[in-house]
Amino acid sequence: MEFHIPSRGLFGLNARLLTATQGRAVMHHIFERYEPMRGSIPGRQAGVLVNIETGTVTAYALDALYDRGFFFVKPGDEAYEGQIVGEHCRTTTSPSMPPRPST
Repeated sequence: MEFHIPSRGLFGLNARLLTATQGRAVMHHIFERYEPMRGSIPGRQAGVLVNIETGTVTAYALDALYDRGFFFVKPGDEAYEGQIVGEHCRTTTSPSMPPRPST
């Protein structure tokens, strides 16, 4: 695929592309030409889910939070405090707690 995108439109695109393809995308860009500015570029449409404790992610914890958005982690993954574990369905950032401490 080939697109013509202004340089300022590339900020954040790589992260969004990697998120959408679960890290499997490759992106290359080169400068082609200068053009007049054509207007604003839309910002991020969704917020993030941030982990609030360190531990192993459990299916039980994720099931309770699935209505909040899409998760990047799965049961059995290790997650640390402050890690972004998902994309929130709203534009706000929400603290979440997918891991449960092991006893």
